[in-house]
Amino acid sequence: MTKKKVITVDFDETLAKTKNVWNPENPIEHMDGGELTPIEEIFEIVFDHSKKGYDIWIVSFRAWKDMHEVQRFVAEHNLPVTGMIATKGEPKLPHLQKLGSSLHIDDNVDTIVEAFENGINGMLVKHEE
Repeated sequence: MTKKKVITVDFDETLAKTKNVWNPENPIEHMDGGELTPIEEIFEIVFDHSKKGYDIWIVSFRAWKDMHEVQRFVAEHNLPVTGMIATKGEPKLPHLQKLGSSLHIDDNVDTIVEAFENGINGMLVKHEE
């Protein structure tokens, strides 16, 4: 039996614009008053890889208590997500390795560099201010 192909995707500012919803400086702090907006280019990548047989995992620095918004967003947009991991601000690399990720998409350059240095292709999402 062959192992399923996997890509991993960050959520905040990668899969969705989340300004004023979540504080990346303090992953366990939740902020009220923001709106989750899809980032269409990443949606296209996710749907394309899913059609090619990849499992899609969301790996977020968020705490589990804040993942309900992610779950609601995934359901609302019918995203083909296999599962989600909340690292609570801890490094993502061990999770990417355990999942066997062949590609990780993130807006955090340090996470992308760490993935690449450990044999995982990375795609850095850059935003215009």
